This record gives sequence, structure tokens and C-alpha cells, in this order.
Amino acid sequence: MKTYRQRIIIILLWIGMSLSIIPTWAQTAPQEVVNAFLEAWSAKDYERMYGYVTVNQINGVDEYPLQVFTNRYQTVADTLALTELRYTITATELQGMTAMVTYDVIFVSNTFGEITDAGRIIRLINTPNGWKIAWSTMDIFDTLISGAQIRVESRPSPRATIYDRNGTALAYNGTTTGFYSARGRMVGEQQCIELLANLQRVPMRLIESQLQPYNSETVFFLGELNTDIFNANFSALSSVCGVQQGFESNPHRIYKGNSMTSHVVGYVGPIPAEQLAQYTALGYGQGDIVGLYGIESAYQSQLGGKPASVLRIVDSSGTVLRELAGSAGTPPVPVTLTIDARLQEITANALNEAFITANPNWASVSTGGAAVVLDVKTGEILALASYPFIQPNLFSPESVTEDRGNVLAAMLSVTTGGEPLRNRAASEQASPGSVFKIITLAAALNEGLTVPSEQFNCDLYWDGAKYGDTRSPRPDWRVTDEYPPAGMITPSEALMTSCNPFFWEFGARLFLEKNPNMIAEYGRRMGLTRTYGLSAIFREAPGVIPVPGSVDAAVSEAVGQGDVTLPPLQMGVVVASIANGGTVYSPSLVKQIGGTDGVDVVQTFSPQVLNEFGFNEGVLEAIQTGMCGVTTNELLGTAYGRFISSESEYSYTELTAPYSVCGKTGTAQTGRYPNAWFVAYAPADNPEIAVVVMVEQSLEGSQVSAPIARRILDDYFSVQRAVYPTWWAEGPYVPLNIPPDGGAG
Repeated sequence: MKTYRQRIIIILLWIGMSLSIIPTWAQTAPQEVVNAFLEAWSAKDYERMYGYVTVNQINGVDEYPLQVFTNRYQTVADTLALTELRYTITATELQGMTAMVTYDVIFVSNTFGEITDAGRIIRLINTPNGWKIAWSTMDIFDTLISGAQIRVESRPSPRATIYDRNGTALAYNGTTTGFYSARGRMVGEQQCIELLANLQRVPMRLIESQLQPYNSETVFFLGELNTDIFNANFSALSSVCGVQQGFESNPHRIYKGNSMTSHVVGYVGPIPAEQLAQYTALGYGQGDIVGLYGIESAYQSQLGGKPASVLRIVDSSGTVLRELAGSAGTPPVPVTLTIDARLQEITANALNEAFITANPNWASVSTGGAAVVLDVKTGEILALASYPFIQPNLFSPESVTEDRGNVLAAMLSVTTGGEPLRNRAASEQASPGSVFKIITLAAALNEGLTVPSEQFNCDLYWDGAKYGDTRSPRPDWRVTDEYPPAGMITPSEALMTSCNPFFWEFGARLFLEKNPNMIAEYGRRMGLTRTYGLSAIFREAPGVIPVPGSVDAAVSEAVGQGDVTLPPLQMGVVVASIANGGTVYSPSLVKQIGGTDGVDVVQTFSPQVLNEFGFNEGVLEAIQTGMCGVTTNELLGTAYGRFISSESEYSYTELTAPYSVCGKTGTAQTGRYPNAWFVAYAPADNPEIAVVVMVEQSLEGSQVSAPIARRILDDYFSVQRAVYPTWWAEGPYVPLNIPPDGGAG
């Protein structure tokens, strides 16, 4: 029998034990737990939120572990484009070991504004660890049951048009046409391959790879073209390729000339997974079409507008459980470019046809090329093309191309497609070779190391040992081409005949007598080694003119070799400034936003001046004289035979250009397969345009790039077109045998 003292002890022990399980609301009320939970939600601290909840268990495993819990809240925040959460607790009701807290919340969304959700309820239970929220997905939204999703359903407006400077549509909404054939139907398989490569502006090897798996009888998908291009070329497709009919796609984004503006205008496609959150914040939904590259991407907010959208909770079957909010969106706005559609097509065709023509020769090893045309009086980009071209329709789910994924992969590959996503005009930089001599000549003349009238002996070899050049004697390019020495020449004549000894000499003297960084400084003054504010449209390669650490390096740099690398667009800026008298413009691509299709003008863009030369008297004239002599001086001009009819065995044209053009050839050593360059402006007396052509891994600039530039200029001036050299269509390709440090013109 327990004594009174024992009973008292037992009672005290029981009280102590009971105190340990006294509901913690006596110390931490349910309302305080909910307040802390909502504060953490407002801060998007989902791990802290999880510390206030208890979740159901299934077979001893949490139904919603931390990661699932976090993902749920993060998805909602991303979908709502949540920027702020405000709340007010309105009531707390205790029911023994449970509690119920009522509150109102306002979700502040970038897309939908303020979303008010009043009368929300959170239920809590008292546990040995205090009050915990008995959490389920309906604590996010009351209808967000297991398996349901919160979703933005967008209603995009038709995408706005991209126009050229003259009002020609470059990107618009229309249809494509797909077509079939069999190899046995083709009148000439090689001719069909050439036709398709020409129409689609893709390497012939890409078409060949598409035909290769099929026998003569199997009917297979042959290609996809803009419907207007298909209709215009149906007769040829039928007679050469055996195409019998085509079938149209659903309406989607169409690009003038299929691919001719692909590296400027770009292309569209479904929202990439990694960008879904940012687009959801703008009212877009999964699967919506947005700009992925070029103008289409850089001006997505204008061209696509902000779609009308509705925020809904739907179950697994798609049934709408609750509509939370809606947004009216904003209409799309058209964009007008500096591009001239006619000149862009001329430029794209000149590149494409060159590679098709020379497929048995230099094009069999070349990795690609680029061409740029600038307005010399404004710096506006009139044409920009990179070969191989991108087939933009392949990125659209509305494309009718069968097995689109594999065709797209083949286009993007190095082997078959030639890596078309490389924008060789602006995003890639290459050794410029002799076109860089323009900068070296400018520095030598302006720094007073020579004068326009001075005579220099351009021999076959240059000995720079007296300056410390360890690679001397260096052979001129004339040794490679088996030409006699140029003899006594002026600085202008050194430029027109691309005399390496002259430029090696002054490269060494600029380094030793002036400043090791002198050539680079002049390059920057003339617009090189910088970007132009176009990086939202495409990646801009900045170019490199390093500070030479030795005479050897300075000598190589003076002729555009060594570690000098530049994108063609930058050389276009240089040539345009030479043509216009010394004003360096920043190249531009956009003229106006709005102002067409009934939309008010939103913004216009004016030419931007980067620099004014301020060269000493006679310097600019000497450079211009040298460049004009490149095409007109029969004895010295390295591109004379490309613009003037001649009986010379070195002439590849029989048609004199009826316009005047000033230029510079360049052949940059890259091993056995040099980069071929040609830069020019025309007409000589009143320049309108600057042209740059660069072909990777081919032959000399006079052999490859100058004829392409001639084709562009012929068509620009609407004169009879000179044919491409006949030897281009002959094989095999014979690489140049350039001696070490020999350079080329």
C-alpha cells in the first residue's frame, strides 16, 4: 500500500510527464507556425518551409520528400512569375490536438499582376515536436490535387513580319511544300543533287547523304521548300528530279529565299526547356514558338509581343479545375532591317553557286565562306551571308520534312552539313592575310616612316637580319607563283601588288622605331578588335591583333599572319571607312521598330560614328590609289585579271567590268589550304558599297574570293555577269605549295 508521500511523488512524476506533451501552442501558437511558414514562402525558402510541415507517409516513406516539395513550389513560382507574396492571417481555431488557421494571400506576378486568393485554410496537428502543418499539395492552391498541374495556357498572336529596308518581307507567316521522288525517276542524279543544293543553299554532300540509303525504286522524301519557291521551280524539279507533286505544310514561319538571310534573321522553334521558366514569366506556355537565333531571338519581345494568357489548374486529363487569372498581352510589332533583300539574295547566291561550281576543285576541301556588303556612307549592313546556310524550317515543328530530327542532325554536322550554325561573317575570326596590309600601310605612312612617292625595291626575298628577324630571308609570294620580282615600287604600288618585302620591312621598323603596339593601335582606330553592339543578334567575334613580342612576330603581323585573326565584318568596316574618306561607322542591322502594318513607329536607329581617321595629308589617297590599282594595273594588280579582259594566261574572265572597283586580295596561310580573301569598294569615284568575301581553306584570294566579289558587284550594278572560272569545275584540287613564311598575295 502506497504511502501519501509515494502518491505525491507519483502525481508529480505524472504531471512532469504530461508537461512534456502539453500542446506547444501554449508556448508556440499554431498562428505563429503558419506565419513563419508563409514568411518562408514569401522568401522562396522552401527548405525552411519544409521544416514546418508534416506529410503523409505511404509504407513508411514520405509522400512528398523535400525535393518533391521544393520542386512543387518552385514550379508554381516559375509558372506564376512570382515576384512577391503578401498575406494576412484572419482567424485561428483550436480543436484539441488540431488547429485551423484561415488567411488571405495576394500573389504578385510579372505576368498576371496581383492574384488574390482569400479564405485559404491551413490545418495543423500537435506533435511531440510542436505544431506542424498537415501539408498536401492543396496548401499551394485548394484545387491542386495530386496529379493536377498549374499551367499557363497562352494565346499568341500571329508573329510580326521582319522587313528589309525597302519593305520586302524577309520573315513572315506562310507555308512550305514537301516533295518526294525516287532515284530511278531522276533524269540525272548529279544534276538533281546540284539543283537541290542550289535551291536549299546546302552542301552537295548533304544531299548526297540523304539519297545514299535508297535504291532506285524506293520513293522517299526529297526536300522542303517555301511554297512560292517550289511552285516557281516545279518544272525543273519535275524534269530533273522526277518530282510529281508536293504537299503543303500548315501555316508557320517562312523566310524569303528559304535560307538566304538565315545568319541574320535567324529562325524560330519551340521554347527550349532551359528557357521555359523565363518565357512562362512572359505569358508563354510550353510548346509555344519563339525566336531561337538572330533577329527572331534578339527582337522576340517585339516580334512575338506578349501573348494573351490564362492561368489554370488542370487535372491529369486536362479538365480545368480552377481558373486563377488572365492577361490580355500586347500585340506583336514588326521590325525593319538595314538588309537589302535583292542584294542579300545576290550575295547568298554568289557564295552558294561558287561552292557548287567548284565542288570538283577547291570546294571539295573548303569548310565554308562568308560575304558582307556595307553601305559606305552609313555603315549599314546591306547583306551578310555565311556558307553553308541554315535551313530554318527544320527547327519548326510545322516542318513537313520526314524524319526531321535526323535531317536536322545531318545539316548541323561537320561531315555532311558543314556546321551551318557557325556565322563565318561575324562570329568567327580567321587569319586575314594580305588584306591586313591596308592597316600596315596606313601606319607606316601616317607615322612618317615612308612617303607616298618613295621608291622601294620589291625583290623576291627579304633579308631582315639587320632588324633581328630570325626567319630571314623570307620569300615573297611571287616565288610561289613563279612571278618575276616587282622591282622599284611606291607604297601604293606595294599595296596593289601585295609586296610582302615592303610590309615586312615596315612591320619591323614600326616595331623598333615607333611602338611595338603601333599596328594594333591603327587597327583599333580603323574599327578592328571590337564589337559593334550586335551581340544580341549573333555572337560577335572581337578579333585579335596582339602586341608582338619580337621582330619575328611583328613582321608576320604586318602581313596579317601570325596571331592576327579577324571576322570578315570587321574588314568590311575598314574598307568602308577607306571608301568614304575616313569615317568609321559602327555596322548596324536594324533601321526601325514598328512603322509598318498599321503599327506606330516605336524606335528608329541612326548611323553611329566610331571614329574619324584624321590621317596626315596624302595617306588616305595613297591607300585608295593602291586599292584601285589592284583591279586596274595590268602589271602589278593582283586582281587585274578578274575585272579586266586580258589575253594573259592568268586571266579568268573575258568580260571587263563596266564599273570601277578598288580592292585588295589576301591569301592567309593556314597550312596547305589557305583562307582566300578579297575586299573592295565600288564605284571608285563615288563609292556606294564595301564588299568582303572570305573562303576558308581554299586557294589564293585572287583565284577564289575575287571572282565571287565580282559576281556580287556585277549583279549589284545590273550588268552582264562574268562567269566563274572554268577551271573551278575541273579536278582534282591541287593545294598551294607555300614555302614557310612565304606568304601569298
